[in-house]
Amino acid sequence: MPGEEQVIKTQEAFVALAADLAFWLKIPVSFGRFDLPTLAVRAITCSEDVQLNRALAGDICIGAAPLAGCPGIPVGGTAGSNVDGRQCHCPA
Repeated sequence: MPGEEQVIKTQEAFVALAADLAFWLKIPVSFGRFDLPTLAVRAITCSEDVQLNRALAGDICIGAAPLAGCPGIPVGGTAGSNVDGRQCHCPA
């Protein structure tokens, strides 16, 4: 529903639904077909997801970017530093 934020955990990511956007953060996992143990592997996988989603759904997928701490609110690291994972976002 509009105005409601929600976080959903899947086997390979956290999906955050907020306003009219959906963000997903790949998490470090390694089992079965999900083998995302390092930041580099998660970055590659997320880029591949963006390419596939753009091919299948046109301009719905906005892109991917590194997850980093915000000024004044670092997330597990220093402000502006790459912390972990990749976030991909598209309209919800």
